[in-house]
Amino acid sequence: MNRLSLLAIGSLFFLACGGDGKQDNFNGVCGDGTVNTGEQCDDGNTSNGDGCSSTCQKESTPSTCGDGNVDVATETCDDGNTVSGDGCSATCQIETPPNKCGNGAIDGSEACDDGNMTAGDGCSQACVVEMGWTCTGTPSHCTMTQATPDGTCAMPYMIALAGTGTLTGMGTGDTTGGTDQVPQARCDTYSMDDRAPDQIWTFTTTDVRDVTITLDAPASGDDTALRLTTVPCDLTTSVAALPGDDGCVDAGGSTEGEVMTQHALPAGTYYVVVDGYNVDDVGAYTLSIDAAPSTCGDGVVDAGEGCDDHNSAANDGCDARCQL
Repeated sequence: MNRLSLLAIGSLFFLACGGDGKQDNFNGVCGDGTVNTGEQCDDGNTSNGDGCSSTCQKESTPSTCGDGNVDVATETCDDGNTVSGDGCSATCQIETPPNKCGNGAIDGSEACDDGNMTAGDGCSQACVVEMGWTCTGTPSHCTMTQATPDGTCAMPYMIALAGTGTLTGMGTGDTTGGTDQVPQARCDTYSMDDRAPDQIWTFTTTDVRDVTITLDAPASGDDTALRLTTVPCDLTTSVAALPGDDGCVDAGGSTEGEVMTQHALPAGTYYVVVDGYNVDDVGAYTLSIDAAPSTCGDGVVDAGEGCDDHNSAANDGCDARCQL
């Protein structure tokens, strides 16, 4: 038999025994893309969580963020949703604790946290250090850093606003021992006496509010005016209740008291001047403040609003305080 015949016979023998010219399946490895003996699958990698495990065994349905199962390969948490801000992010990664003013821990941008959301104790309901206080530690311990307020420009009396919905606060004063701190100026077209005694108050809001400031009619019958400013005793910072007014009300007589209404008053610290109309107008009084959630932007023209276009944007005909 010649050499060519021997080669042909050998080829037939090889094919009959199952040879195909390739490496047989017993020598394959997991991750090579070929399902070898002992493997249930092979997706060309050795990663878990993609349907075929690192040992080339079929997995249950691949884990996805939000299914409540923590896939250790890609997730550090899974709380059954894909919402951030609840401790487990939208990509199933552990978040730092969300800010929680009033929990006693200083979180995020908080400057203090005394374990409550009460204003007037040094740490405000928004966890901001209040004027005239210093706060240290966790939970925060707050102490006053100035002398007791005396109603002067340097140390105004404070009215702490508290409550739910409409915030309220009240204080009592007496201008009998007051001094003339605010210079003479006009108030509702009336010229004030430059020797009239006055007292200064302050309050803080943390969001837009409809604020009503009420001065109860003094028992002594003196005639008193109200002013609102953003800097103590600086009339150039007067806050107008309506466009063009002077930020001062003196509508009531000596037995009627005064009421100032500020619609959509922006968040901030404000100063109230209780000012006698003339040198003889002195006496005891009660000052109260109500700060209700603002209605400006609800599309309804409420009392005190000149317009309401469903927003609080300026320069569109109706300004941020709902005035034309």
